[in-house]
Amino acid sequence: MNEIDWKRRVEQLEQRVSTLEQELSVLKKPLQKEENVLDQLNIQQTQDSLEVAESSATNKWSSQPDANESERSDGTARDHREYRESNAQKGKGKVGVPSSAPNKQPRDLEHLLVRVWLPRVFIIVLLVGVLWGFLAAASAGYITEGVRCLLGALVAGAMFVAGVRQMKQNRTGLGKVLLGGAHGIFVLSISAAHLLYGLLSVEIAVLFYIASMALAITTAFRWKSQTLVVLSVLSGYLLPFLVENTYANVWIVVGYQVAFSALMLILASRYRYVVAYWFAFGMLHFALLATAFIFYSYELSALLLGSVILQHILLYILFAKSDRGGTKQSAFQFTAFGVLALWAYFLYEGTDSFVYWSILIIGGLAYAFLAYLLRKKPTSTAQVDVLDGKLANGKELKQPLARAREAISIVIATMALMLFTLNIVGASYGATILFVQGLLALLLGLRLRYQLQYVAGLIVTFLAGVAIVSNPPIAIISEETLGWIILLIGIPVLYFYYPRLSYQKLNKASDVSQRRPMLSGLLWIEALLGLAFISILTNLFTENVDQEMRHFILSAVWLVYAIGAIVLGIIFKKAKARIAGVLFLFVVLMKVIFVDMPDVSLGIRALLFMIMGAVGIGISRLLYTNKDQSGKGSDVDPDHKV
Repeated sequence: MNEIDWKRRVEQLEQRVSTLEQELSVLKKPLQKEENVLDQLNIQQTQDSLEVAESSATNKWSSQPDANESERSDGTARDHREYRESNAQKGKGKVGVPSSAPNKQPRDLEHLLVRVWLPRVFIIVLLVGVLWGFLAAASAGYITEGVRCLLGALVAGAMFVAGVRQMKQNRTGLGKVLLGGAHGIFVLSISAAHLLYGLLSVEIAVLFYIASMALAITTAFRWKSQTLVVLSVLSGYLLPFLVENTYANVWIVVGYQVAFSALMLILASRYRYVVAYWFAFGMLHFALLATAFIFYSYELSALLLGSVILQHILLYILFAKSDRGGTKQSAFQFTAFGVLALWAYFLYEGTDSFVYWSILIIGGLAYAFLAYLLRKKPTSTAQVDVLDGKLANGKELKQPLARAREAISIVIATMALMLFTLNIVGASYGATILFVQGLLALLLGLRLRYQLQYVAGLIVTFLAGVAIVSNPPIAIISEETLGWIILLIGIPVLYFYYPRLSYQKLNKASDVSQRRPMLSGLLWIEALLGLAFISILTNLFTENVDQEMRHFILSAVWLVYAIGAIVLGIIFKKAKARIAGVLFLFVVLMKVIFVDMPDVSLGIRALLFMIMGAVGIGISRLLYTNKDQSGKGSDVDPDHKV
């Protein structure tokens, strides 16, 4: 190879190298831009953490000449790089992301014993010891009556101060125990001074009680302790029973109890204390029951019922206007209305039923109107399925709490209607009326997509159906016969309307297939109950006929029933119904052979066998013809068409 070729090769290589350098510079530009962006992000993320260091460095460097400017820049850049590298090592691939917060430590056994149960148990031990010490000193004559009460008040004050101090130091377990114990000791001291020793008059004792209760309530809500609120509720309801001559004016006592109940219900609802809410509601009824059992008179009935009505009006207002309570507080309203109905029933059912009816009618209309208002309230456009709450397409859905209140209002209105109807028609038609109303409530719950209404209607329908079946007819025309007829009509109604009201809300075919066995079970229950009903009516109709003829007539009725099952199976294309009818034909044949024929003449036997044989052959021919007309394999047996 000559010199010219070498030069040409060198020039080509130089051109190649220059081209590669240009390409390399082009490739470096995006990487440099990305690195600059990351540097800017890291600088922003570390700005707060480096603020103190930069300010101190600025103060230090401000006294130095400008020659150190480059050194400061290098130091800042080095700090950023070190911070970025350390985060890259422990940030799981994310540059500039701070480390996650430490995991929350679980609550150990020592904490549970020392901070929760130890003070609760030993405060009781302390109170018992103080009580025994008082008794021992009083028996020895060392402590007079006035000194005992004064010491109790001083101990209560010391415990209150200690409890407040513990609460301020975040020792809430011990602090709550001390505050509750202080309130209890002070109330016991005032009660002893007033009831046992007569040291305090009624007026002074009441003032001390009210001051103690006000302080306890203020302390409870100050430290947001539901336990102290419940203790205050109990103390407040006990106040009238800790005063001498309590029932000198029963109107004042009951009025105080109602006012106190209203105050605590409002406060418990405001702070969403569910347990305190229940106590504020329930303790009023215990106090009124104590008043009724001790000083009952007919004139007192109006006062007692009026107190319960006033409380329920307040509960109704809180229930209707509250947007903060949970579903537990909403479900509580159902119990409250039931308690109101019980008071009205026991106080006025035997003397003035109009009062009981008025409570049910007015209450039912009030809750039905509330449900209407809640349903018209504009809310979200999402929707939930009637049974499982899954999202579906369709009408607008209320907010969860508003929808819960709406459903419970419908249930309460339905319950009021049921109780009113039962009281009107009497106990003889009670099960029948309950079955009809329960079935309507069930269908209404399906239609309006109220799960609570659906479940309540299902329970009432089931219990009423069991009650109807447990009382077979004793005459052809009787209340029991009507109940059985309504039951046999109601089951097919539920069978045909249940899919139309619920299946169309379902999106998955699997959900539909899972609920088909329940519908098939309804048909089998209908078939068994229908057989039992016609058997009972047949025996009632033939009770004046001799035993042999009664067996023949019952067999004939069973035969017609079997034929009817087969015909219905053919009409509705139900293979299971046809098979059941054929099997029941064999049951009728066994009954004829082993029960009806042993004591009859040969001619009767021949007639029975000819009838049974003709029926069997005719049914076989009918099924064979139907099979040929429908085509092989086309006789599908869907339990229910959707």
